[in-house]
Amino acid sequence: MNFSTRPDEVGSEAIAKIAAAFTAEPHLLPITADTIAKSLCEGLAVAAMETGGPIGFTRLIPLVGNMFELGSTWVREDRRGHFVNHRMYEWFLPLHTDKNILATTTNPKSLSVGKDMGFILVPRKMLPVDIWRATCVCPANKTGSSDNAACALAWGEPQRRSSGCCWVRVTPETAARMK
Repeated sequence: MNFSTRPDEVGSEAIAKIAAAFTAEPHLLPITADTIAKSLCEGLAVAAMETGGPIGFTRLIPLVGNMFELGSTWVREDRRGHFVNHRMYEWFLPLHTDKNILATTTNPKSLSVGKDMGFILVPRKMLPVDIWRATCVCPANKTGSSDNAACALAWGEPQRRSSGCCWVRVTPETAARMK
């Protein structure tokens, strides 16, 4: 497995495969090939590659100021459970320790990966309002509201650990700057 943050190394065919994979995954927000290429060009994304094509992808999404969301993470189905996500984060996140990075998820497996990586669980209400509003992009059928200020998933975390709630985690470097 190798990693690249350069669209010319990843290639347009692999970028198209990644975009198609996001569209096919019901729990991921769709992302276009152009957006993937732009994130790679800006050094804000990494693709995990093996012979035969892409096996993983993640990116940082600019929010407000120096705050970024670690989002749009995908691992090819046959490679899940093989620590691809861990290895992408281990390779990619040290390139961005100067940034304030948070990650949101409703996926318990992703929560576990973040814990393994030293991410710190924080209540959403601890974040500035403009930050948590920028991270809240789930559709109304998932949140129970068309107004993200009324999102039942966001306001139940992290006190409620039931399936489907929204967890917010930050990198250790971000947590240190939040104090």
